[in-house]
Amino acid sequence: REEKRQAQEKRAREEQEKAREAKKQAAEKALEAQKQADQKKEQDKIQSREKSEESEEKTQNEKQEVKEKEMEQIFLKEMEQTDQEKSQEVEENASLEKEKEKDKGIVQEEVEEIEIEAQVEDMVQTDQAKVECEEIAREVKEIKDQ
Repeated sequence: REEKRQAQEKRAREEQEKAREAKKQAAEKALEAQKQADQKKEQDKIQSREKSEESEEKTQNEKQEVKEKEMEQIFLKEMEQTDQEKSQEVEENASLEKEKEKDKGIVQEEVEEIEIEAQVEDMVQTDQAKVECEEIAREVKEIKDQ
């Protein structure tokens, strides 16, 4: 009878040890998954920031190109102009100014679209990370329940 009791206690201890080990592994998995989700989120933030910086740089480059083209055109026109062409230059400059304003509007719209896309992508990736964490939490709960 005593041996039977000792054998049962030994089995009970072994089962408890297995359960503790399973809980420990589940907790480690959950911790690792959370760590990966955090890293992914940080990486997504960095990528989003880089996209914004790239679009800003692109915008600045486009503005600079427009400016340089305008300066080049003005310089060439001034070299070719006669007194009679002075009034025509005024009209052309006004036209260039309108185009410049139009280009600014187009570039601004593109920047806003890129920023919105980056925000949407960030939200989608955050939701995906959240879903993955919830799945892991369910798995951990199932393991605990067992």
